[in-house]
Amino acid sequence: MQPIVAFPEKAQKELFQTLFQHTELLRDLTGHAPKAGSLEREPEHGLFICRYLSSDDQPIYLYLKTSSFGSPRTEYEQFSDQLSFLRRNPDALYYLVLLREAWFEWDDLYVKEELDPALRRIGYEEVLSAFQRVAPEQLPEEFQQEFIAYRRHIQREYESLHAPGSIIDQRLRYYVAFWHVREIILNRWREKPSYPLQLRIRTQPHVHSSHLEAYLLRQAPPYTLPIGNGEPLQLFWELERESLFLRLILPPMREKEARQLHTRLRKKITAQVNALFRLGRTRGTLKGIDLIHARQVNLLKIEIPALESLLHAYSLDKTMQHAEAVADELERAFRLLPELVRNP
Repeated sequence: MQPIVAFPEKAQKELFQTLFQHTELLRDLTGHAPKAGSLEREPEHGLFICRYLSSDDQPIYLYLKTSSFGSPRTEYEQFSDQLSFLRRNPDALYYLVLLREAWFEWDDLYVKEELDPALRRIGYEEVLSAFQRVAPEQLPEEFQQEFIAYRRHIQREYESLHAPGSIIDQRLRYYVAFWHVREIILNRWREKPSYPLQLRIRTQPHVHSSHLEAYLLRQAPPYTLPIGNGEPLQLFWELERESLFLRLILPPMREKEARQLHTRLRKKITAQVNALFRLGRTRGTLKGIDLIHARQVNLLKIEIPALESLLHAYSLDKTMQHAEAVADELERAFRLLPELVRNP
């Protein structure tokens, strides 16, 4: 078996498959025990981690996702193939085992609205609960210590969700920080809604691995702004590292018209926001933007210095204190959006 540190997802897949074969883990995770002799590894050319039949011969597929590393294009193509398979085989059951970055990115709403509501999520809580019922001696000897170490690792990883500063991996640290901020804002929004708002923790979908550190907390859906008789504009906030960007999605229009609109909106919104937030520098023109393909442009940038303190919080109390401070800034920006775009 490959060390988990060296090949995270590959090694974890192998360990899970061994657990499925020698323990009751499948039953504990899905509620469906496998029919004898029905377990199949890497079905459909590796689209899933395993396939098996329940006692009433219903096909069940499991997908394991623990990381967003690698080429996003490959990931999206793979999952497109999985969704295509799911829709061709609607009578089967499908489960997603999601850990690390995938646990944050593929939340319940994302799975329901962007993927397929037939998919069932399995996260840290379910995995750890099921792991507690696994006796290591059930496994082949060469896997026993590996499982004990992995179970301890997953437990520590889950506990670290309450304190970003305890996480060595910078990427995961940002995900945890964004997750706390997101939960606070959405809880406040449910109590006092202003317009439809969801916040998604995502990796910027660049193909080149050098850009995979662009992790984001993104407003969804974009705020729609009608303009005359043309197509509406779409605006959204996006938290990226220590800065909050207001971004604009331009509809199809002539280049000159797009530049005029961008300049007018930018000046109007900057004047309104300047007294309320500390603005950072960002491009003030559409220079370098391909108006045919890349229509997402920046309007303004707000500095959020409290995020740095959140990233280094080592206790739950400090984490929540700094997360509340960041959430205060973001909530003010989100609630300001209808006022900013009035009479564009």
